[in-house]
Amino acid sequence: LRDAMEEVTPVYSGHMQDQGGANIEFVYDVTTKQSDGKITPGGMVEVKGKKIRCLNATGDGIGKIAFLNAETQAEVATVPATAVGINDPSRLMFNVPSTLTDGEYILRIETYFSQNTTLLKSVRILEYRIPLYVGDKEDDDVEDGPVVQ
Repeated sequence: LRDAMEEVTPVYSGHMQDQGGANIEFVYDVTTKQSDGKITPGGMVEVKGKKIRCLNATGDGIGKIAFLNAETQAEVATVPATAVGINDPSRLMFNVPSTLTDGEYILRIETYFSQNTTLLKSVRILEYRIPLYVGDKEDDDVEDGPVVQ
C-alpha cells in the first residue's frame, strides 16, 4: 500500500483558490419553501454561501446579481438594488425578477467584496453550479405518484 501511495499525485483544481474561498452553497425559494432549484418569478429567494456580499467597485452600492440563460449563457435579467433585502457576507435575500419565463437559468453574482475593509481590485464572479428553473423541468421523468395501468 505504501508503494502504491508513492505513485499517487494529488491534483488540486485551484477553483476555490481562484475564488478566494467564495462560493454559493445553496438557493432557497422562500415562496415555495423549497431548495430544489425551482424559483418563483416575483418571489423572494435566499442565497447562502461564503463571501457573497454583493458590492460594486466603490463599495457604496450593490454589485450585480443576474440570471443567465443556462443554454446560451446570455444575461436575461438583473436584480435591481431596490429588490435586495439582505446583503451579508454569507447570506443574500432578493426578489427574483418577474420577467423570467419558463426555462433554466444560472445565478451569477458579481462583487468586489473581500473579508477585510479593502475591496478587491477586480470583480469576483460567482455562479451557482446547479441550474435554477422556472416552470416545470422538461427532462423531469419522475412521476408525482405511482403509475397505475
